[in-house]
Amino acid sequence: MDITEFVGKVSEDIKLLEHERYLFVSPHPDDAEIGCGATMKKLAGLGKEVYLAVVTDGRKGYSDPSMQEEKVVEIRKQEQLRAARILGVKEIFFLGFEDLGDYRISDVREKLIALMRRVKPDVVFTVDPYLKYEVHPDHIKVGLAAMQASLFSGFPSIPPKDIEPHPVKAVALYLTSSPNTFVCVDAEHESKLAALKEHKSQFSQMWEMIEGYVDYKSREYGKVQGCKRAEGFKVLPTLFLHVFPDADEL
Repeated sequence: MDITEFVGKVSEDIKLLEHERYLFVSPHPDDAEIGCGATMKKLAGLGKEVYLAVVTDGRKGYSDPSMQEEKVVEIRKQEQLRAARILGVKEIFFLGFEDLGDYRISDVREKLIALMRRVKPDVVFTVDPYLKYEVHPDHIKVGLAAMQASLFSGFPSIPPKDIEPHPVKAVALYLTSSPNTFVCVDAEHESKLAALKEHKSQFSQMWEMIEGYVDYKSREYGKVQGCKRAEGFKVLPTLFLHVFPDADEL
């Protein structure tokens, strides 16, 4: 078997919509909705268990200089809760890391490994930390932490050792420039927009731009998949997250 056959055989085992339990990892309140809100809604509509982990508290996401950060944290939490209800999320986990804080990837990774072992997701969605011009440290650190946690969750030697290991089958990177998998979301697009509108503290002053870009990307991906609207992901089996140079070719 050559490398092309090997990659194809392993990749065919990852049917993105055919699992039972999914964990979406978001750096801030609103990131998951932007990148994959319609897919969240689609999975929930299919009867799948959809969980959301919001890693940072979003305290830096405001433009009013008179606003106190602790008030911003609560506003963004409530916005996230309302958006998640629209998308059918079963449970949200607020990990509470400080937005733009001086936390380490390993700190987030440890929290996510524990969460994955409790939730037992088949597939983990997170932001693509390798997006070429992404400079936000929360996106880079959270994306890497989620990918690392997905790889190590099944290793019994990796702490926390008081929770049974759980192997994650694949990661799906959203907000990526290298999608290899597309999900048709014609029926779920309006729910995605409704969820995004709940993040009023972020988008009320720039809604037309956000709506326009979301519309543009969904139509662009839809053309690839043969439907009106779609969302795109870089899907990688966890087997390909370590010492596998050909992962870039998937």
